[in-house]
Amino acid sequence: MAALCVSLLLAALCIGTAAPLQCHTCTSAPTNADCQTKTTCGAAETFCQTVVSTASGKPVISKSCAPSCTPGSTSIAGGTRTVSCCQTDLCNFNWPPVGPLQCYKCTGAATNVDCLTPTICTPADVYCQTVVSTASRVTSITKYCTHDCIPGGGSITGVTSNISCCSTDLCNISGATGVKYSYPALGLSLGFLLVLLRGSAL
Repeated sequence: MAALCVSLLLAALCIGTAAPLQCHTCTSAPTNADCQTKTTCGAAETFCQTVVSTASGKPVISKSCAPSCTPGSTSIAGGTRTVSCCQTDLCNFNWPPVGPLQCYKCTGAATNVDCLTPTICTPADVYCQTVVSTASRVTSITKYCTHDCIPGGGSITGVTSNISCCSTDLCNISGATGVKYSYPALGLSLGFLLVLLRGSAL
């Protein structure tokens, strides 16, 4: 019985416990320096969203946690409204970026190790996009700069693709959406495992 419990617990540890996302948040800030409040998002909020509205050349920045996010730019009276999205802790630290964005770039790489060549994007390209495609258990990773990026996933004729977007320098280092671990939960699980092992030894 103890052996079964240990096996189940080890399986749970391998799966991991998802930790909440953290984002910088603010409302109508004039600069990034005025928008550095760190917020722990709700369980359903999986994006850090930044909205930059520019009118008469003066940006107004709002950052928040969001359950969904669609990046892009639209024209508004006297300026533009730009939405950026990312999905890692505090990833919306520097937006809008200072100077050209830098992204990792590759085409059809087998692993992330094969896709670590940095490139400087054009001023119009404000996102690093990663496309991970899998067909017949073979994974292909493509990364590049882009002016527009819509995250998501889907499957067509046996090919499964996942698109991720981010907007800070070299943010697309990983092609996979990893599981973040809650270390307190892992600590409790390991403690329980030690109790089981000690009990089985008696």
